[in-house]
Amino acid sequence: MVSYYKVIPDTSFLFLPFEVGLDIEDEISKVLSVKYEIVVPECVLHELKRIINDPKESRKKRRIANLIYEYVNKKFKILKNLKGNVDDVLMNIALKDKNVIICTNDKELRKRLKKFGVPIIYLHDYKIEIDGYIK
Repeated sequence: MVSYYKVIPDTSFLFLPFEVGLDIEDEISKVLSVKYEIVVPECVLHELKRIINDPKESRKKRRIANLIYEYVNKKFKILKNLKGNVDDVLMNIALKDKNVIICTNDKELRKRLKKFGVPIIYLHDYKIEIDGYIK
């Protein structure tokens, strides 16, 4: 029996509250009936920092990325020493730890994760859904 799951969002998933007005913490709690903790890999923070500092990104997107960065640092546990491409890091975490649920809307990443039976939380028709088996 699993004591708890690590729920791990990618960068785009963290933008959902600003894009579609959903409280992702509240929505995740509605679809999961297991104990869990939301954790964020350090590479997601690096990606947010890249957006914040990229003059090619819109001012609005940079401001939102900064709000997300500050919120994540205050609210969630950060998985340190996980650098590199976010999708690859999430894939590696999911393959090493069977107590992981990945939150993403990235179709390619979802396809890769599904191939290995990794549970996925994603947005569908403006609501959060889960795909995959949870013990």
